[in-house]
Amino acid sequence: MPDKPASSWSERTFAKRRNRRIYVLGAVVACAVAALIIGTLLLSAPETPLWTPKKYVKAERGAYREVLMQNGKVEASNVRTVFNRVTGIITWMIEEGSVVDEGVEIVRIDDSDTVRRLEDFVEQRYKPGQFALESNMQTFENKRAELEISVKLAEINVQQAELALRELHERYQDELEVALLDAEIAELEAESAQFAVDVNKPLSERGIVAENVLSALTVDALNAQAVYEENKERVQRLQEGPTVLELRAAQTVVASARENLQTRQYMRDADMAIHEADVAHARAQLDRLEIEKRRQEEEIRRCSVRAPVPGAVVYVNVWKGSNDLSPIHVGETRGRGADLLKMADTSSLEVHMLVGEPDALLVSEGQKAQVRFVAFPELVLPATVTYVSPDAQDKNQKLGSLALAKIGQAGVKSIDVHLTLDKNDPR
Repeated sequence: MPDKPASSWSERTFAKRRNRRIYVLGAVVACAVAALIIGTLLLSAPETPLWTPKKYVKAERGAYREVLMQNGKVEASNVRTVFNRVTGIITWMIEEGSVVDEGVEIVRIDDSDTVRRLEDFVEQRYKPGQFALESNMQTFENKRAELEISVKLAEINVQQAELALRELHERYQDELEVALLDAEIAELEAESAQFAVDVNKPLSERGIVAENVLSALTVDALNAQAVYEENKERVQRLQEGPTVLELRAAQTVVASARENLQTRQYMRDADMAIHEADVAHARAQLDRLEIEKRRQEEEIRRCSVRAPVPGAVVYVNVWKGSNDLSPIHVGETRGRGADLLKMADTSSLEVHMLVGEPDALLVSEGQKAQVRFVAFPELVLPATVTYVSPDAQDKNQKLGSLALAKIGQAGVKSIDVHLTLDKNDPR
């Protein structure tokens, strides 16, 4: 038992000495490696002095130039608010920041109810209105043809009556010519018969001609004279023309035909005016229906909100009532006239900044400037001052007192200044 403690003490002493030798050997190796690395670096380095004396530069006074540096905000020079033109639910929106041309769809409103109302309107009112107009126009054309035929027949009746009146006079003239010829012939026959009586009468007294022959010749002479007298009376009657009764009857027929023609013309004009009024009323009704149809079609077109101007789509906070101010989103219901978004024309950019009133004299319209951007430190674009507000305003109303306290301008009035970028950058 007494030998065991002595043995363990000697083992511990030997272990400590061994560890010390290892540490010393490791330190020597580390120093050698460090010396080797330093030597290699010194040999590869250029020959430069280990110590460089200081150089002094002589400062020269130059022209004093005041430079104003002021924070601002880049905005589009032409920003237009897009309003909703119908009441409905938003079903689709273009991605924010998209640059679109004029007329490109940017927001779509649900138009299913409007389309259904239009279809019902067309079926229940517009098509019946079209049919009513076509029916009235067809009736108008048929009635006009019927009335025109009636007037034409009345005109023919007038012409026939007038022709009968003229024929009455012409007939008497023709009969008069015939009667004159007949009268001349009868006169010649009467003279011939009387000549025969006159020739045979002395012969009968001498007994050369029998009395019965003379009597027959006398009878023939008397008959011929009677025929002549009858023809003379006929000629006289025909020379007097148609009788009063005949003229009155023919003239009555003409007057009746003319009166009938006037009646038919009046009825035609009256009926045509009535049917024209019916057609005009049906056309006016259809025009009103057409206006309503176009209005509903316009409602459907308005459900597709399109860019009024070319530019970038910006979804800004919009008022939704009950202190809710946030951008629009799909599924939201927007009323007619409510604002939806803004279109920013990025082809022309402006920088808006507030300049403290003490520095107002350093800024003037037409002055050149340089604009640097926080997002792109290496980008510098030229700009021109295009607007300087003529009056100062309370800056606290613009930015708030806490924000102004951070930049050390709390309580300082400011002037609104606008700069237009002379050159744009695709970024």
